Amino acid sequence: MKGWMFEEVGKPLVLFEKPDPVATEGNVVIEVKACGTCHSDVDMLYNEAWRGICQPNTYFGHEVAGVIIDVADDVTNYKVGDRVAIGQFGVGFLYDGGFSDKCLVPADHLVKIPDSVDFIQAAAGTDAGATAYHGVVTQGCIKEGMKVGIIGVGGLGHVGLQIAKAYNCEVYACELKEEARQLALELGAKEVVSDVKDFAPFELDLIIDFCSTGSTLNSAIEVINNGGRIVEVGGMAHEGNISLFTLRAKQLTIVGSLGSNVNEIAGTYKLMDTHGVKIIANEFKFEDVPKAIDRLRDGGVVGRLVCEMDK
Repeated sequence: MKGWMFEEVGKPLVLFEKPDPVATEGNVVIEVKACGTCHSDVDMLYNEAWRGICQPNTYFGHEVAGVIIDVADDVTNYKVGDRVAIGQFGVGFLYDGGFSDKCLVPADHLVKIPDSVDFIQAAAGTDAGATAYHGVVTQGCIKEGMKVGIIGVGGLGHVGLQIAKAYNCEVYACELKEEARQLALELGAKEVVSDVKDFAPFELDLIIDFCSTGSTLNSAIEVINNGGRIVEVGGMAHEGNISLFTLRAKQLTIVGSLGSNVNEIAGTYKLMDTHGVKIIANEFKFEDVPKAIDRLRDGGVVGRLVCEMDK
């Protein structure tokens, strides 16, 4: 098999061939059909703080979807031909990932893909989709009929907005960029504002902050309903000051949100299947994996970047 191999932080990925994998106990082999990239790949390649997270000589790529081509004898819940995605931490970090043509995967790391969901959407759904799902559904405790605010309509926020709509909620969005503001309206936001403080008249029950700049949290505390819930998903700031008086007076709940699990990926796929939730995906070729990661580092990407292996 052939793939883009990680050597160490600060060194470019290397195109490298390894022997084809064979399904060993508890594992399956998948033929990779699509693999997405995100800012964790950028950090792994360029941020010294991430040194030691990824094993050297490992194929990159953690947003993986494909078809099973080999199954170990002890694996009974999957078969050759099943369409699956990888939904557990480890792929592309601790074992070979999806920027390769084949991948050996523990069977309990897999999620079945509905027939209605294509491989590009399935790959992006393991990260952008499920991370948004974790924030809105699991940590947000969303319920039908809520008034929900979405801060940031980017790679995660545009999915979170659709998930809130799928729960029949009245959704409002906050976004500075004109293109993203228009997108929010197209996805069903009732109104779009440019400042979180402008959420005040909407009497929101839940705010999902996909930016998390510190100031966005402060403003969310000021405008949300008494007893409301705020979920911090984004990572634009690592520290911030908040009004503890307002937090106590309004009896608010503020929770953090990070990552997802296999059940949340399955939940994302169900919403894709039944409610048409869709991730904006920009496709690129296998030979352009390093360029795609650098493009993401340079900024300006709308939606997600996904490698289509057959392209």
